[in-house]
Amino acid sequence: MHWPRERRSSLGWAGAFALEETPVHKGYHSSRKQPIDVAARKSPVFKAGKRLKEKVNGAGA
Repeated sequence: MHWPRERRSSLGWAGAFALEETPVHKGYHSSRKQPIDVAARKSPVFKAGKRLKEKVNGAGA
């Protein structure tokens, strides 16, 4: 699947998907007790829209 160039895809009243980029950073390998380099990556994230939150939590919440 190819992600749109704008890196955000709306689902109308439900919310939107977007790409979140995590840069290269240092991590720690717990069993080897050594520092490691963690590669950069992109992850999809979902942000619920106001109307979806209202439907899930009730109109008065």
